[in-house]
Amino acid sequence: MRISLNFLCVVRSYVDRLESIRIVVWCALFLSLGAQLAFQITLLRFVPGRLWFWSGFQVIAFLCFSAQLRKRRSLHWRAARLLDSLREPGVLFVSRWIESLFKFQEFNSLITWSIILAFVSYPFFGDSLRHPLFGYFSRVIEQANTNSYSSLWQVHATILGVFLVLLTFVFQFINLRSAYETSLLPYLASKARLALIIEINFLFLVVEMFSTFLRRQSNLLLPAKHLAVIGFMFSVLSACYLLRRVLEFLKPEMLELGLGNLVRQNLIDEFEEEQFLGAAAHLLAQECSLNMIEFSNMDLYNHVPPIRSGLAGTIVDVDLHCLKKFAKHLEKPLGLAGAAGARALILRTIGDEITTTHNILGRVASSGLNARSEKLLRQSFKVEQV
Repeated sequence: MRISLNFLCVVRSYVDRLESIRIVVWCALFLSLGAQLAFQITLLRFVPGRLWFWSGFQVIAFLCFSAQLRKRRSLHWRAARLLDSLREPGVLFVSRWIESLFKFQEFNSLITWSIILAFVSYPFFGDSLRHPLFGYFSRVIEQANTNSYSSLWQVHATILGVFLVLLTFVFQFINLRSAYETSLLPYLASKARLALIIEINFLFLVVEMFSTFLRRQSNLLLPAKHLAVIGFMFSVLSACYLLRRVLEFLKPEMLELGLGNLVRQNLIDEFEEEQFLGAAAHLLAQECSLNMIEFSNMDLYNHVPPIRSGLAGTIVDVDLHCLKKFAKHLEKPLGLAGAAGARALILRTIGDEITTTHNILGRVASSGLNARSEKLLRQSFKVEQV
């Protein structure tokens, strides 16, 4: 059985229809949230703490929405979205997913089992809706002595320390087999998500240590207890997962198989990088034409005054909003052949390298060359310095 993920593309297309009214939606959300907070501050005595808690979540959601709107100014983001829209929708094979869940050799299976155990142990339900099995685990966690969580923290830290030593030994063994020179060792580590798993375990260690310092009357003690237990269960599952992955790394055929996958992945990455650069150049040319700007990869108009970059490095993004403001700031056209109405000439896009001797971002008319236009054009290009 397989399930097509075409519905994700359908949902995205409906969301993209709100593009034309995104500012109206943002203003409506901002005014409604501001009115709500104003009423809560006015009626401060009568507002319960739970309402302030949910208001904080609303503020965080609004900030995330504002960040998503700001992303639309980025040429990098638009090029990535364009490539995603051109790809075929994915397919979920249910039988393979269930098989991988029980083989327990993929990172997705680790997260799935962790969510299942967290759902069983954490009291997501009210007292009247608790299932006896779920309620039993919750009551055990709630009635446990606070001193037991210090022991839990010690056991968790011991498990993490043992596996750090084991991973060091295994990677040293692979390194002796000349895997590091071919970049196979970092590839295997990233494929197994070793760094992410260890970072999550360290985060849960901090939560467990924090629960030991709380007083018995603290309101945060009960959530800290549940998070400590969930973190310990995740450490046990991650230890089993890492053990299975380590045993897989030690197989004799793993080096040849890993090298083949690494070469294939490098070719795919290079092809996708070329696709991305082509999509970024296409979108930049389209955006420049809408703003009466000429885009070209060749600097053939040496007689036109240039605007130079103040940084040396590689262009990683272009702020289309600043580029639009730059176009509006210019008044007179350049008078280029083939683009009579163009107000400026842009010569750079994502992926271009800027050196101290080759740092021209664009060219404008003599009347438009001033500090304001230079600042706007330089702000439009995000340069990663060498």
